[in-house]
Amino acid sequence: YAKAKIAVENLIKKSSDLYLIIKPGSLFGDGMKLNTIIKVALNKDKPLTLSAESSFYPVFYGDIEELINEDKEGIYSLIPNEKITLMEISKEFKSKPIWGKYTYNCPSANKLDKQFLTKEMLSKRSINRMKEFSKNYGYKY
Repeated sequence: YAKAKIAVENLIKKSSDLYLIIKPGSLFGDGMKLNTIIKVALNKDKPLTLSAESSFYPVFYGDIEELINEDKEGIYSLIPNEKITLMEISKEFKSKPIWGKYTYNCPSANKLDKQFLTKEMLSKRSINRMKEFSKNYGYKY
């Protein structure tokens, strides 16, 4: 998967001088499928594969829209400054998941990429944005 992403990036860079490649963290938005992070927030009682220490950079569809509307060019990492762990989500949403053993750590931004932080990323903590998202899109906890 990683090799394919790099190959596509190189193809895009060779084919045009004007391009925008966005590398977001973990995406959230209207119509998304139920993922482990939302399952933890919803207190789903099914066992998880991921451990409590698994970490993510939540990015929302609106963040991508804001970057596109800035009319930028090049390769951009679109991740907030702070990661959140599944344990933080569990505590905030008062859930008691059955943790798995695999720890996933969302990769940090590539130092060669430009960094873009949206107004929301700069003004709100990631966990608060997750709470707002769950309320706005009908996820009950």
